[in-house]
Amino acid sequence: MAVVQARPLWNTPLLPVQFVVTALAGAAGLALLFNRYSARNPASTRSLAHVLAATQLVALAIGALWLALGLSGVSPVHARALAEVGPRPTGSCPPHGRSPRPC
Repeated sequence: MAVVQARPLWNTPLLPVQFVVTALAGAAGLALLFNRYSARNPASTRSLAHVLAATQLVALAIGALWLALGLSGVSPVHARALAEVGPRPTGSCPPHGRSPRPC
């Protein structure tokens, strides 16, 4: 059985935090929908909207931190992950399609 190489993007320490924050945002959004079509409690809607906005700001901050760590080179893990999602220079593809990413 072959061992699958993990992509650098999935090996960043910020990924679990990002998953938790986006899960909380999804839960708040779903609760907002349920509240809209069932209870219609304005106070609850307002507090859930604040939670949703806060989770979106935290997700944005995590993304900005990931980008800053990748661009600065302080974290080699984040720099490799950023290189993985960035554009490739022309002519940088290895021969015979041995690149982990399509060229």
